[in-house]
Parts: sequence; C-alpha cells; structure tokens
Amino acid sequence: MNSLVKKIQNFAFHNQLFSQGDKILIGISGGPDSICLSRVFLKLKEHYALELALLHVNYGLRGEASEDDERFVKEFAKEHGLKLKVVRYKKDEISKERNLEAQMRSFRYQEFEKFAKKEGFDRIALAHNIDDQTETFLMNLFRGSGAKGLSAMKARRERIIRPLLFVSKDEILEWLAQMEQKYQIDKSNFDESFFRNKIRHKLIPILKEYSPQLETRVLQLTENLQAENEIVEEIVEKKYNNIVESENKRYSVLVSDLVALSTGMRKLLFRRIFKSVKGDIKNLSTNNFFEFNKILESNKSKNQKCITNGVLIERKSHRIIFLVK
Repeated sequence: MNSLVKKIQNFAFHNQLFSQGDKILIGISGGPDSICLSRVFLKLKEHYALELALLHVNYGLRGEASEDDERFVKEFAKEHGLKLKVVRYKKDEISKERNLEAQMRSFRYQEFEKFAKKEGFDRIALAHNIDDQTETFLMNLFRGSGAKGLSAMKARRERIIRPLLFVSKDEILEWLAQMEQKYQIDKSNFDESFFRNKIRHKLIPILKEYSPQLETRVLQLTENLQAENEIVEEIVEKKYNNIVESENKRYSVLVSDLVALSTGMRKLLFRRIFKSVKGDIKNLSTNNFFEFNKILESNKSKNQKCITNGVLIERKSHRIIFLVK
C-alpha cells in the first residue's frame, strides 16, 4: 500500500471515519479530488470489506462540459465495477435571490442524504482537501462568522466523512500522476466571479508569502476551534435543558434566568432556542439578538414583542416566549 493511501488510512482510523463492512457512498464530480478519493477507497475496499457506490451531480450549467463530466464518471464507474447514481440539477429552479454556489451546495447535500438514507449507506464520503478547508475558513472569516463557522469542515459530521481533509491538492495531483489516472478539469474553478475562486487564486497566494505553511496552520486552528466548540455546545445544551420550557412548539424562559446569564451565554442560548423553534439558524444575525436583548432588558411595564425571521418573540410579565408566527 503506497504512502498516500496509508496516510489516509491512518487519518481515517484516528478520526473513526468508517468501520469494517461499512456501506459508503462517494460523491464524485470527475475532478482530481473525487477521483483520488474513489481510487483510495477501491484500494481499501477488500481490507475493510467495504461496499462502495458513487453519486454524481450534473448541474448542467457548463453545457457540453457538464455532459463530458457525466460521461467520464460513467466510464470510471464501469471500469471499476462501481454502482453509480446520477442526479441532474434543475436549472429552472435556480433562484436569483440566492447565491448560486449556496444553491448548488444545498442541492448536492440534499441529494446525498436522500439517496444514502434510501439505500442504507453508513457513510457519505466527500473529497474536500486541506486547500478547501483553508478557503472555507477564509470565506467564513470575511462573512463575519463566529467560532462555530470558523471551525469550517469536520473530518466527520454525522454520516458525512472527509478522508482527504489533511491532504493537499499537490499531493493529490502527484498521486494521480503516479497512478496514471485521468480526471476532468472544471474550468469554472478558474472563474473569479465566484467568491471561493477569488480566495483561491488571488488571496491565498498573497497570504502564503507571509505564511508558507498556511494550510497546515489553518487546519490546526480549525481542529482547535472544533474541540472548543464541542465543549461550549455541551454547556449551552445543559443550560437549555435546565431553563427552557416547551409545549406545542411554544418555548419560554424566565426573564430572571436569562438576565442572570452573561451576554455571551445569552447569545448562544438565543441561537439554540431559535434553532428549536425554527429548525435552523439561517440568516440569524447579531442584530436579531440585539432586538431580543432589548426586549429582555426593557424596564417598560407593558408586554413587548418583535418578529425575527418568522419567529415571534414576546415578553409577557416575567417570561420570554418564542413561537413560529
């Protein structure tokens, strides 16, 4: 077993990415990263008695190039005896109100989860590498993300695993060359109208002049943040269970319990309650917390309320109530 495969095997063992006999769905685009991941799993397949399959998303946004990618992936699957599921993105569902990158990412993950659940896959393997991790960290930094957002991608999150997360793009390309393995090049990766591509091609080369080991440093930082976030989430969850009451999708907390908390803990608890009420915390901003905190700290005797992202937040006497409007 060559050195790259062994490194990935050790990383997978350390992070408990998969187990003997697992059924693994591999996301494959036809690009170097996903082809590398697929070939690595083919080498580990017998040793771990793995059942493998591929899922390819054809976005159809690059005309014939998208069709070429699909044909290439089909040939790759046939050559290696792998089952393949192809999903097509419906261009007529593209919203002009949302970022295209975010829309495609959301669609991709939904399809992975839907197919994995239907076919009983234990893991969904994605080919993000250390370069992707650095880009994601910087993108979230510029968006003003908190510690959780800055922790970027995890090697394992529920069913999703990322066995290449510590491997560089250069290592991947070198290994594929040694294997004489062909792959597809997505020219849209060089289109600097995409935020990620601007980060990749313009900013990172400049930052590496100051920190040649930038990717390794960012990976270390994100791992530290992930460990700290786990501790914080445990504390927040314990506090949530102790002071938040819920009945028929109506959540309430005593004003006195909230006022006793630090501002930081209030903010984290606010986000945790909001997630329970709404199901997610998308588009929840610091200003939304300020609105909530203003109601909480108000000295006015009359009841106060505001609507935040479809959630009614109301102060009634000695309680703060949250419910979907």
